[in-house]
Amino acid sequence: MSQIFDLLQDMACSLSQIIFHHKYYFNKYLSQLLYKIKIKINKMDEQAWDKISVDYYSEILSPLKDCKHNPMIDDLSSLDSKKLSVIELGCGIGDLIPFLDENFENVTAIDFSFEMIAQAKERNSQRKTNFLVKDMTQMDDFDKQFDVAVAVNSILTTDITKMNQMIKETYKILKPGGKLFAIIPSMESYIYQNMLFVDHKLEKEPSQKKVIMQASKLLDHKSYDMFQGIINFEGEEQKAFYRFEIIYRFEKAGFTNFKIERVPYRWIKWKEAGHTYFPKESPPWDWYFVCEKPK
Repeated sequence: MSQIFDLLQDMACSLSQIIFHHKYYFNKYLSQLLYKIKIKINKMDEQAWDKISVDYYSEILSPLKDCKHNPMIDDLSSLDSKKLSVIELGCGIGDLIPFLDENFENVTAIDFSFEMIAQAKERNSQRKTNFLVKDMTQMDDFDKQFDVAVAVNSILTTDITKMNQMIKETYKILKPGGKLFAIIPSMESYIYQNMLFVDHKLEKEPSQKKVIMQASKLLDHKSYDMFQGIINFEGEEQKAFYRFEIIYRFEKAGFTNFKIERVPYRWIKWKEAGHTYFPKESPPWDWYFVCEKPK
């Protein structure tokens, strides 16, 4: 994010010279500035995911490989999918491609990271999947092309406008009656983790105030924006969703017929990712949901 401030500082002198001369030129300059900032942020996002692709499994807690049970696989398997087209939105390094390739007639996979797509292609070189480097906010050329869309922790942007655009574009690319099968991070899991920490500490420490202070420090409460559903992982911000927010945002885009349930993680994987560990309790989870574009 410091790169954004450097960009602003570099342009400050020019802005001060323009602002008092003419309103038209000021507005034009401001529009150009905002556009450059948007491009810069998008580029930074791409670079961050390019770096993650190098050592993907040490960087990412995956609901595909680290969960106890994944209901999305069950639901996709129950479809009469041999005649259906599917697109995976944000395919990463292509973990889900073998399953999709074997079960659907036509498979397309997109990711905005060039390095992710390169690895996905290499790992699935014998598959018929069509791999593309593409941003989920810009899918006009896919209008009403797919029976099924799959998104596994790919709607993570903290930019609300961009997030809503991703959801709208996802709706647009589905055929009438098409379905979205999605997994997204659960904000409730982090609240749940805090609750478990406090409850377990209170069994040995009588001072609730002291325990809450410990929770704030050890769980790094400053890195959580509970109102916006944003988690800061060592400088990298990521969106997490409340259950009610899923219905609100996707219904607003036009989706109907929601089914929402948990994808439970294995506690040991949660621990390996650096989170607190309570193996005797019910595990943390991501949200899995299915919704439909009306016919």
